[in-house]
Amino acid sequence: MNTKKLVIKILCAIMVVCLCGCNSGTTVSEYSVYEYEDIPVDSFLNELENDASVSSDTGNSGNTAGGTSGEPLFSEPVTFTVFALEHPYQTYNTNTVKFQELTAATNVTLDIDVTSQSSYTAKQAAILASGQLYDINVLEFDKLSNYSPELFVNIDTYMKNGSLPNYSKWYDKLEFASWINIDGKIPGFIQVNAGNYPLTTEQQSTNGLYPCIRKDILSSNNLAIPSTYDDWFNVMKTLKAKYPDSTPISGRHKITLVKNFESSLGCYHGFYYDNDAKSFKLGILESGYRNVLSFLIKCYNEGILDKNFEECSSSTWEEGVAKNKIFFWIDNDTFSEYQTATLRNSNPNADFSVMPLMENLFGKKVGYEFADSWYETTYCLNAKSDKIDKLIKFMDWCYSDEAMYINNYGKENVTYTVNSDGSVSIPSKIAERYKNKTYPYYSYAADFGLGQLSFSPLVRNTGELPAAISGVEESKAYNTLKNDIAAGNVKTNVNITPAVSSDKRESITAKADAIEKLMEDNIYDLITGRKSLSELDSLISQIRSLGAQEVIEAYNAAIK
Repeated sequence: MNTKKLVIKILCAIMVVCLCGCNSGTTVSEYSVYEYEDIPVDSFLNELENDASVSSDTGNSGNTAGGTSGEPLFSEPVTFTVFALEHPYQTYNTNTVKFQELTAATNVTLDIDVTSQSSYTAKQAAILASGQLYDINVLEFDKLSNYSPELFVNIDTYMKNGSLPNYSKWYDKLEFASWINIDGKIPGFIQVNAGNYPLTTEQQSTNGLYPCIRKDILSSNNLAIPSTYDDWFNVMKTLKAKYPDSTPISGRHKITLVKNFESSLGCYHGFYYDNDAKSFKLGILESGYRNVLSFLIKCYNEGILDKNFEECSSSTWEEGVAKNKIFFWIDNDTFSEYQTATLRNSNPNADFSVMPLMENLFGKKVGYEFADSWYETTYCLNAKSDKIDKLIKFMDWCYSDEAMYINNYGKENVTYTVNSDGSVSIPSKIAERYKNKTYPYYSYAADFGLGQLSFSPLVRNTGELPAAISGVEESKAYNTLKNDIAAGNVKTNVNITPAVSSDKRESITAKADAIEKLMEDNIYDLITGRKSLSELDSLISQIRSLGAQEVIEAYNAAIK
């Protein structure tokens, strides 16, 4: 290890002492969209408990597929420490009915160090560098290969000896599970998306990075929903002329805005996994990238692309949508539901929603559905813990049906009911409480401690709350995109890179970082005209000289 690296590791170790989180309490992130209620959640829960008691007395208590039953997992109480991220959209509440049910089912208390997003990256690095891990650590897989795999329990060992039957059942189904290893060792558990399990019917829903458009504004201006990006450009140009202070396309961050837009246009400039070729590529080296960049430049010059896109944030994005200044974006389609609900407070005809995929600059249609699970989220166990066997047993329980229902819905027959086919129904009182929230699901999940953004290794959310609110169970996005899905136009959004073999890792990481930095230092300058498009060839030559081909080959070797 060189001196520079040693100094960095020492500094990071010191940071472990300095950085702090909020242990096992109700917290409110500085970024959270969480909205308080006049009636506290505890009082509301009492109402639900009373309703459940009345229902039980009348013999209508539902099934018992999800709640606690029989003896707890451990005969004696056990406490596990947990390091976890608090996402800006959901307050991480640990004193909730979900965690009470989890303890009742397992005899486990989770002492969670809730760390806000603004502090998470630095604290994660500090913990890893010091080697002073928590019992359970929710970490970014892409960061793990920079540290010794000896820090983490090798999950593969326990899968092979039969100690993880529940997890193995899910692991064997996952398309990219084999990527989550470092030098042949599996450092942690993947946060798995259970889909509509255990239903036997095909899940007719989709969620991904899809184009969303203000359909009502198009209609009021006698404009048809565009079918190609050339048509789209003319539609946006018309709207810009009609509404001069608008920013027709914007987003919540410059990186996501440009990445999602470029990908939809046909070629993202950075490293990406090509679903069709089953290999990694670097978009800026592809012959068609110049066409994509030229289109972005044209959009910027016409004022169609937000002139301030480099400073955009979640707040400026939400504000722009609410003030009718943004007519199109490409991002997580569920945001359109919340934005439409907000817009309808003043305009009952507002409709910001998913549109069919448009033919891109290369004559193709492409959209990106989220991967079958969150491979970038890794639940790692501390190899130095004195509770490893118990941790293994507990984590395997987390991938059971019982845990799935508890972690994602709370208390059976109180906050949810399991139907005979395994589907879930949410009480009408819950729908009524959250229906007017800006983000109904996140407020609901925060109150009860539920779902993907809380402690939930196995995630299930098939839209039960929106269905309870609207009375409609069908997926609007799926219905809009079903022809594109059938045609194979919807690809998997792969958001991770595999760990390169240890003998090449330091060199490849350095090359990839240098390439990414060089692109980030230049792409936005090219889009805004601070640099001329004529400089693109020189930029590509520099990228090649930094070892782009070696990086691509290393990534592809790692997934074979």
